[in-house]
Amino acid sequence: MRMNSLQMQAFGPFPGAQAVDFDELGADGLFLISGPTGAGKTTILDALAFGLYGTVPGARSDAEDYRSHYADPDTPTYVEVEFTAQARRWRVRRNPRYMRPKKRGTGMTEAKATAELSVFNPESGHWDGIGRTVSEVQEEINRVLGLNAAQFMQIVLLPQGEFARFLRADPIEREPILRRLFNTEHFTDLESILEARARQARAALDAVSQERQTLMRQAQGSCGEDLPIPTAAHPSVADVDAVLGAAVSVVRERIDVFTEVLQSARTRSADAEAAADAAAARQADREKLTQLRSRQEAYATSADERARLAQLQRQAIKAESVAPYGREADRAVREQEAAEKHHTAALTAFSTELSALPRQPETTSAEHIVQAAGDGQRAAASIATHLTRVADLTRERTDLQQKQTAAAGRVAELEEKAAAQDAALDELNARLETRSDVQREYDRLLRALEAAAIRQQRGDEITAAEQQRDKQQEALKDRQAEESAAKDTYARIRSTRLAGIAAELAAELTSGHACSVCGATEHPAPAKPTDDTVTKSDEDAALNAWTQAQNATNTARSTLAESRARITALTRSLDELAGEDAAVSVAELTQARDIAAQTLRELDQARRERDELRQKRVALEQQQASAREDAQTSATQLSAVGGQLKQLDDVVSGDQAAALHPFGFETPDTSAAAEECAAQLQRLRNAGETLIQAQTKREDTAAESAERRDAFETALTEAGFTDRNDYQEARQIDKAGVDSALRAAADEAARIAELTSQDWYSPACADTASDEELTDSVAVTAEQRTTAASDAEHLGQLLAVHRHDAADLVQLRERFLHTAAEVEAEVAQRRGDVALDGIVRATSADNLHRLPLSSYALLSLFVEVAHNASERLQTMSGGRFTLIHDLSLHRREKRAGLGLQVLDTFTDEPRDPRSLSGGETFMASLALALGLADTVAAAAGGIRLDSLFIDEGFGSLDPDALAQVMEVLDELRAGGRCVGVISHVQSMLQSIPQQLRIERSPTGSTITHRSSPDS
Repeated sequence: MRMNSLQMQAFGPFPGAQAVDFDELGADGLFLISGPTGAGKTTILDALAFGLYGTVPGARSDAEDYRSHYADPDTPTYVEVEFTAQARRWRVRRNPRYMRPKKRGTGMTEAKATAELSVFNPESGHWDGIGRTVSEVQEEINRVLGLNAAQFMQIVLLPQGEFARFLRADPIEREPILRRLFNTEHFTDLESILEARARQARAALDAVSQERQTLMRQAQGSCGEDLPIPTAAHPSVADVDAVLGAAVSVVRERIDVFTEVLQSARTRSADAEAAADAAAARQADREKLTQLRSRQEAYATSADERARLAQLQRQAIKAESVAPYGREADRAVREQEAAEKHHTAALTAFSTELSALPRQPETTSAEHIVQAAGDGQRAAASIATHLTRVADLTRERTDLQQKQTAAAGRVAELEEKAAAQDAALDELNARLETRSDVQREYDRLLRALEAAAIRQQRGDEITAAEQQRDKQQEALKDRQAEESAAKDTYARIRSTRLAGIAAELAAELTSGHACSVCGATEHPAPAKPTDDTVTKSDEDAALNAWTQAQNATNTARSTLAESRARITALTRSLDELAGEDAAVSVAELTQARDIAAQTLRELDQARRERDELRQKRVALEQQQASAREDAQTSATQLSAVGGQLKQLDDVVSGDQAAALHPFGFETPDTSAAAEECAAQLQRLRNAGETLIQAQTKREDTAAESAERRDAFETALTEAGFTDRNDYQEARQIDKAGVDSALRAAADEAARIAELTSQDWYSPACADTASDEELTDSVAVTAEQRTTAASDAEHLGQLLAVHRHDAADLVQLRERFLHTAAEVEAEVAQRRGDVALDGIVRATSADNLHRLPLSSYALLSLFVEVAHNASERLQTMSGGRFTLIHDLSLHRREKRAGLGLQVLDTFTDEPRDPRSLSGGETFMASLALALGLADTVAAAAGGIRLDSLFIDEGFGSLDPDALAQVMEVLDELRAGGRCVGVISHVQSMLQSIPQQLRIERSPTGSTITHRSSPDS
């Protein structure tokens, strides 16, 4: 991983765009970043960190105020970093969250934080976008670099004082830093996983033990005996099998005993069952014999009744043969009576219709009257149709005349309305012609108001800046007075010291040593100090006070110059804003703008009214066309109706009037009269036709009735009936009842014969025991049977229970033994999980060092860090110092392993890093940083770190130590790294050709690249 370039704008103390070409700077492998304190040297490292990770090292990340305070409000803030990683060139661009002016209107708005990442495509020569969201960009950068933000800021950017604090820190304070750098979370995750597995394993072991305890208790309950159950918390397979086997043996012995007892009980029950069945059978045969004899007596006494029923059955059969003739004769009589009634009603209705006529017809024949009524009805209907059509056309002509008049009025009304709308449209168009001029004036007033607001803001800023400048001028006068006083004090003290220099030199004289002035070794009369003697320390203090006063004066002068420059810039900006409306007040411009805005609103309303009126005008034209069309249609229809009425003016024909005269009707003059005449004649015709049909029906039914009556009389004679009364009596017989009674008698005779032929009949007749004796025998044998059966059933239930218990116990034992091997294998695995968790998390005595896995891994990495750092420190210190990994247990520590000591070869004694001097501390810290960088890079997958930045600390080294440190940096450079150092040391300014110089000014800092000619 190598940094190629950096571009930034409005970031930190840099108000404008700045660019750093690390490829050019690092051509020699080593370059220097220099500049005054606070100029922004460290900001370059902050920009690299921000560009890659969106944050900066140390406490500065808490501020989150990355935007330059010197930048113009419209200048955007961004950082762009190009770097090489995984043999590809990458470019990331970020901007932080900051406030910027609104694009529309006045005031400020927040610019959101953004990030863009792209990779250079050598085939196309373009940059291909990878991610555009902050999270996407960060995820890809972490993957490409193989380092997170904390690792990058510790091993690529070596920040001010960070590693000195790390060097001097207690071991307990180093652990969280190392965990963050080495990403040992996977070890702690593994510890958590193993802890969870151990927790599950313990639960599983407890469950197995509980299940085995339950099995043994269940076996004891099934056999009903006290069995020897093991008391161990985790019983073995053998323990459980021994208890189950003992329970099975107990139950099987009990089954054998109950089987023998049950067999004897079942034999006794069978004997009692046979005796009870025999007694019950004798009693049942006696009851059947008694019932049979009663049935035989009843059958013998019913002989006369059976003969009577046979005679009734014969009479009913003859009546059934004659019944169809009787039914046909009755039906014919009923139809004849109905025809007579229908004829009488039809004759009455026909007479009623005839009497309602104006005049009776001359003929009395119903057929002739029906024919004449049909002719008259058709003639009257034709006359009604003719008169109805004339009336309809007359009404239609009246309606059309009214419509024609209304349509003409509508046409005239719409023409007047169209003329009014045209006039209104002309007026609105004339008003709207001025809108473009009003809009231009309104836009000009808006721009003038915006410029006036900016001028007012600039004026306020100038006033504030002038007030600040006046205060700074007064402060400068005070600092100049203080500087003058300090200068006079220093001159007075120095003059006094020079005057008493003899006493100061005399104080340094020693007997036997030469005087530095005269060279004599004897000093008989050395000068004595007076009360106002001034020492060199007094002079140095006065000089220091004068120097501080000078610095304060220079600072005040610089501050005043910055204020004056700001006033000049603001004044120039205000002059640039002057325009044609500069003399007009904001209130006047606002009033003019409001008037123009109101005018625009009124014109917009007029435009909407015009558009609406145009739509109404189009609709009105459609209405006019429709009204004209309606008027034309009404005229055409009126002409057609008039022609039809002329055609219908002919009188009714003479044949139609003649058809009505036989019935006394005059020719109708209205459609209603014609329709009433047609209806009356239709009713007469219908009544006549009904009468003709009734006469025919009456004659037909009379003939059929006589024929059916003769056939019935013949059937009665042939069947042997004397008359109809004799037949009716036979019809009243319940033949179904007679048949049923005769069948029942035959069935009873057959049943009696069947019973007397059965096997029980003869023994029952021969049994001489009384009924009481049979009853007593049944009761005694039934009781004996019940008792014996109950005893056998109870014993059988007990045996079934014992057999079920035995089967359950056998199945329980087989199931247990079937799964025992698998369960034991799982138990062994679970015990292994518990043991492994104890070792990994250091809760087991088997972990001799009492170190969890994550701490052990961290300790191993820290040993590597100490080894790598020691090699660097030996080179820097000329072989004097070596870093030693300290395994002793320190204060507040539960575990040892993260201690550091420095072995001093001058004394061969280990030293606490806190006892080192400033220069020694810097060398040890730098060595530790480089060693940590090497170890982290290796732990991150062997990534190559080709860029390294070291911030400050070189000023604490003496020339020899500085030379040795530079040798280490040369080694890094020789190894292919590009090393950038930040320092004020003069010798480094002279020895490092490639330099990045940060210049500070009242308006912000700038960056320049310098290189010596030798480079």
